[in-house]
Amino acid sequence: RELYTLKVNKEKTVVSYVRGVKYLGYSFYVMKGKYRLTVHPKSQSKDEIEPQRAD
Repeated sequence: RELYTLKVNKEKTVVSYVRGVKYLGYSFYVMKGKYRLTVHPKSQSKDEIEPQRAD
């Protein structure tokens, strides 16, 4: 049996409640006892910026 070691980045690792956590541009919330996914507000503001077009 092989064992693998996993390096954990302590600066990025968080143990917390789901509410308010931003992960890969999304945040999570609970509605009627079920966990839901939504786009995080900071990610939404990035989408509003018009990308530059390459000619």
